[in-house]
Amino acid sequence: MEALKCPNCGGNILIDGEQEYYFCPYCGIGIPNKLRKKFTIEIKEDKKITKTIVKRDEAKIEEEKTSRIETIAILCFTGLFMLFTYLVCR
Repeated sequence: MEALKCPNCGGNILIDGEQEYYFCPYCGIGIPNKLRKKFTIEIKEDKKITKTIVKRDEAKIEEEKTSRIETIAILCFTGLFMLFTYLVCR
């Protein structure tokens, strides 16, 4: 696997085919393809690290789902409360 080392923040920019510019997913800086060789690094895939990252990302997704469900529940409750208040007060 090949990647570029970001000159701005040091993050890894994974190379996905030939592009005119490669952008850092962390700080957003663009590296032109003509400078690609200057910043190229070799990435050795570590299955243990990859599994840890996947598990962490899955946990974040699950946390976001739970947060969205809680938000929807609060909005529904608020809507029902407002409807009840309207019906009682008229």
